[in-house]
Amino acid sequence: YLESCCQHKYHQRKEHVHEEMRKEAESLKVVEDEDWGDGKCAQYQRFLWDILEQPTHSIASRVVASISITFILVSTIALCLNTLPYFAPEDVTGPDNEALAMIEAACIAWFTLEYVLRFIATGNKWNFLKGGLNIIDILAILPYFISLVLLHAKMEGEQYNTVKRVVQIFRVMRVLRILKLGRQIGRASCRERV
Repeated sequence: YLESCCQHKYHQRKEHVHEEMRKEAESLKVVEDEDWGDGKCAQYQRFLWDILEQPTHSIASRVVASISITFILVSTIALCLNTLPYFAPEDVTGPDNEALAMIEAACIAWFTLEYVLRFIATGNKWNFLKGGLNIIDILAILPYFISLVLLHAKMEGEQYNTVKRVVQIFRVMRVLRILKLGRQIGRASCRERV
Protein backbone atom coordinates (compact mmCIF):
# COMPACT_ATOMS: atom_id res chain seq x y z
CA TYR A 1 0.00 0.00 0.00
CA LEU A 2 1.27 3.48 -0.94
CA GLU A 3 0.30 6.80 0.57
CA SER A 4 -1.71 9.01 -1.77
CA CYS A 5 1.17 11.45 -2.38
CA CYS A 6 3.57 8.59 -3.15
CA GLN A 7 0.98 6.81 -5.23
CA HIS A 8 0.49 9.95 -7.35
CA LYS A 9 4.27 10.25 -7.92
CA TYR A 10 4.48 6.55 -8.73
CA HIS A 11 1.75 6.78 -11.37
CA GLN A 12 3.31 9.91 -12.89
CA ARG A 13 6.67 8.23 -13.23
CA LYS A 14 5.10 5.04 -14.52
CA GLU A 15 3.28 7.03 -17.23
CA HIS A 16 6.53 8.82 -18.08
CA VAL A 17 8.39 5.52 -18.44
CA HIS A 18 5.62 4.08 -20.61
CA GLU A 19 5.69 7.21 -22.80
CA GLU A 20 9.47 6.96 -23.21
CA MET A 21 9.18 3.27 -24.11
CA ARG A 22 6.44 4.07 -26.64
CA LYS A 23 8.62 6.78 -28.23
CA GLU A 24 11.58 4.39 -28.39
CA ALA A 25 9.42 1.68 -29.95
CA GLU A 26 8.19 4.17 -32.57
CA SER A 27 11.74 5.22 -33.40
CA LEU A 28 12.69 1.56 -33.81
CA LYS A 29 9.68 1.05 -36.10
CA VAL A 30 10.96 3.90 -38.29
CA VAL A 31 14.19 1.94 -38.71
CA GLU A 32 12.15 -1.19 -39.40
CA ASP A 33 10.18 0.63 -42.08
CA GLU A 34 13.30 1.93 -43.83
CA ASP A 35 13.03 1.44 -47.56
CA TRP A 36 15.82 -0.42 -49.31
CA GLY A 37 14.07 -0.31 -52.67
CA ASP A 38 13.64 -3.13 -55.17
CA GLY A 39 17.14 -3.29 -56.62
CA LYS A 40 19.30 -6.37 -56.93
CA CYS A 41 21.20 -5.54 -53.76
CA ALA A 42 18.19 -4.53 -51.59
CA GLN A 43 17.87 -7.89 -49.84
CA TYR A 44 21.60 -7.99 -49.15
CA GLN A 45 21.53 -4.45 -47.80
CA ARG A 46 18.67 -5.36 -45.48
CA PHE A 47 20.48 -8.52 -44.34
CA LEU A 48 23.69 -6.59 -43.64
CA TRP A 49 21.74 -3.82 -41.89
CA ASP A 50 20.05 -6.35 -39.62
CA ILE A 51 23.37 -7.92 -38.69
CA LEU A 52 25.04 -4.58 -37.95
CA GLU A 53 22.17 -2.64 -36.39
CA GLN A 54 19.92 -5.17 -34.66
CA PRO A 55 21.89 -7.14 -32.08
CA THR A 56 18.94 -9.37 -31.18
CA HIS A 57 18.08 -10.26 -34.79
CA SER A 58 20.22 -13.39 -35.11
CA ILE A 59 23.22 -15.20 -33.72
CA ALA A 60 25.43 -13.50 -36.31
CA SER A 61 24.20 -10.06 -35.22
CA ARG A 62 24.89 -10.94 -31.57
CA VAL A 63 28.41 -12.01 -32.50
CA VAL A 64 29.02 -8.77 -34.43
CA ALA A 65 27.67 -6.70 -31.53
CA SER A 66 29.89 -8.60 -29.09
CA ILE A 67 32.95 -8.09 -31.29
CA SER A 68 32.14 -4.40 -31.59
CA ILE A 69 31.77 -3.98 -27.82
CA THR A 70 35.03 -5.86 -27.32
CA PHE A 71 36.87 -3.56 -29.73
CA ILE A 72 35.42 -0.49 -28.00
CA LEU A 73 36.53 -1.75 -24.58
CA VAL A 74 39.98 -2.77 -25.81
CA SER A 75 40.54 0.58 -27.53
CA THR A 76 39.38 2.48 -24.45
CA ILE A 77 41.66 0.46 -22.19
CA ALA A 78 44.58 0.96 -24.60
CA LEU A 79 43.86 4.69 -24.67
CA CYS A 80 43.97 4.81 -20.87
CA LEU A 81 47.11 2.67 -20.64
CA ASN A 82 48.81 4.94 -23.14
CA THR A 83 48.58 7.79 -20.64
CA LEU A 84 50.47 5.91 -17.90
CA PRO A 85 54.20 6.63 -17.54
CA TYR A 86 54.93 2.89 -17.36
CA PHE A 87 53.76 2.50 -20.96
CA ALA A 88 55.55 5.58 -22.27
CA PRO A 89 57.70 4.80 -25.32
CA GLU A 90 61.41 4.46 -24.80
CA ASP A 91 61.97 6.65 -27.86
CA VAL A 92 60.72 10.06 -26.69
CA THR A 93 60.01 11.20 -30.26
CA GLY A 94 57.37 8.50 -30.70
CA PRO A 95 53.82 9.46 -29.71
CA ASP A 96 52.69 6.05 -28.44
CA ASN A 97 53.85 2.77 -27.06
CA GLU A 98 54.32 0.60 -30.16
CA ALA A 99 52.18 -2.31 -28.93
CA LEU A 100 49.37 0.02 -27.89
CA ALA A 101 49.63 1.82 -31.23
CA MET A 102 49.12 -1.50 -33.03
CA ILE A 103 46.08 -2.26 -30.88
CA GLU A 104 44.77 1.22 -31.66
CA ALA A 105 45.24 0.68 -35.39
CA ALA A 106 43.40 -2.65 -35.28
CA CYS A 107 40.50 -1.11 -33.34
CA ILE A 108 40.24 1.85 -35.72
CA ALA A 109 40.27 -0.57 -38.67
CA TRP A 110 37.28 -2.39 -37.12
CA PHE A 111 35.42 0.86 -36.37
CA THR A 112 36.02 2.11 -39.91
CA LEU A 113 34.92 -1.17 -41.48
CA GLU A 114 31.80 -1.23 -39.33
CA TYR A 115 30.92 2.38 -40.22
CA VAL A 116 31.49 1.86 -43.96
CA LEU A 117 29.44 -1.36 -43.98
CA ARG A 118 26.60 0.35 -42.13
CA PHE A 119 26.73 3.22 -44.63
CA ILE A 120 26.60 0.77 -47.54
CA ALA A 121 23.74 -1.17 -45.94
CA THR A 122 21.47 1.76 -45.08
CA GLY A 123 18.51 2.48 -47.30
CA ASN A 124 18.71 6.25 -46.80
CA LYS A 125 22.29 7.54 -46.95
CA TRP A 126 21.43 11.14 -46.03
CA ASN A 127 19.51 10.16 -42.87
CA PHE A 128 22.40 7.90 -41.94
CA LEU A 129 24.96 10.70 -42.30
CA LYS A 130 22.98 13.19 -40.24
CA GLY A 131 22.03 10.70 -37.50
CA GLY A 132 23.39 11.73 -34.11
CA LEU A 133 24.95 8.40 -33.20
CA ASN A 134 26.56 8.09 -36.62
CA ILE A 135 28.09 11.54 -36.20
CA ILE A 136 29.53 10.37 -32.88
CA ASP A 137 30.93 7.30 -34.63
CA ILE A 138 32.66 9.35 -37.32
CA LEU A 139 33.97 11.80 -34.70
CA ALA A 140 35.45 8.83 -32.83
CA ILE A 141 37.18 7.55 -35.99
CA LEU A 142 38.41 10.73 -37.67
CA PRO A 143 40.88 11.90 -34.99
CA TYR A 144 43.02 8.83 -35.59
CA PHE A 145 43.30 9.46 -39.33
CA ILE A 146 43.82 13.20 -38.91
CA SER A 147 46.56 12.52 -36.35
CA LEU A 148 48.17 10.05 -38.73
CA VAL A 149 48.22 12.57 -41.57
CA LEU A 150 49.53 15.39 -39.38
CA LEU A 151 52.28 13.29 -37.79
CA HIS A 152 53.55 12.07 -41.16
CA ALA A 153 53.56 15.52 -42.75
CA LYS A 154 57.01 16.93 -43.40
CA MET A 155 57.25 19.84 -40.97
CA GLU A 156 60.01 21.43 -38.97
CA GLY A 157 60.49 23.82 -36.03
CA GLU A 158 57.56 25.81 -34.72
CA GLN A 159 55.19 24.38 -37.31
CA TYR A 160 55.97 20.86 -36.06
CA ASN A 161 55.27 21.88 -32.43
CA THR A 162 51.94 23.41 -33.48
CA VAL A 163 51.00 20.20 -35.30
CA LYS A 164 51.91 18.16 -32.21
CA ARG A 165 49.52 20.28 -30.11
CA VAL A 166 46.74 19.82 -32.68
CA VAL A 167 47.36 16.06 -32.68
CA GLN A 168 47.05 16.03 -28.89
CA ILE A 169 43.64 17.70 -29.18
CA PHE A 170 42.54 15.05 -31.66
CA ARG A 171 43.82 12.34 -29.36
CA VAL A 172 41.59 13.68 -26.58
CA MET A 173 38.63 13.39 -28.96
CA ARG A 174 39.20 9.63 -29.03
CA VAL A 175 37.36 9.54 -25.71
CA LEU A 176 34.21 9.68 -27.84
CA ARG A 177 34.58 5.91 -28.08
CA ILE A 178 32.94 5.74 -24.69
CA LEU A 179 29.84 7.10 -26.43
CA LYS A 180 30.18 4.32 -29.00
CA LEU A 181 30.01 1.85 -26.14
CA GLY A 182 26.86 3.53 -24.88
CA ARG A 183 25.46 3.33 -28.39
CA GLN A 184 26.09 -0.42 -28.63
CA ILE A 185 24.75 -1.23 -25.18
CA GLY A 186 21.78 1.11 -25.56
CA ARG A 187 20.88 -0.35 -28.94
CA ALA A 188 20.90 -3.89 -27.53
CA SER A 189 18.90 -3.07 -24.42
CA CYS A 190 16.28 -1.02 -26.34
CA ARG A 191 15.66 -3.85 -28.74
CA GLU A 192 15.30 -6.35 -25.91
CA ARG A 193 12.64 -4.18 -24.22
CA VAL A 194 10.58 -3.96 -27.41
